[in-house]
Amino acid sequence: MQLYLISTTAYDEESMLIVSDASVEEIKKVLEPMVKQEREGDVWYEHSDYLKALNDAFPYNRFLYFNDPLAIDL
Repeated sequence: MQLYLISTTAYDEESMLIVSDASVEEIKKVLEPMVKQEREGDVWYEHSDYLKALNDAFPYNRFLYFNDPLAIDL
């Protein structure tokens, strides 16, 4: 399992945090065309859309999405 921070826009607050056993290449294969469509103004995707696309493309991989990780200050 690997922790991925996926940036789809120039805004850090819109980055997507997932843990998955899928490879970087597999994730890019699914998400890059969606991000390209979004940048061209054809569509608008939410994190849930990206996650669904990953789950549909790789049903045997795990994708755990974290909306707002909890920070612990010690």
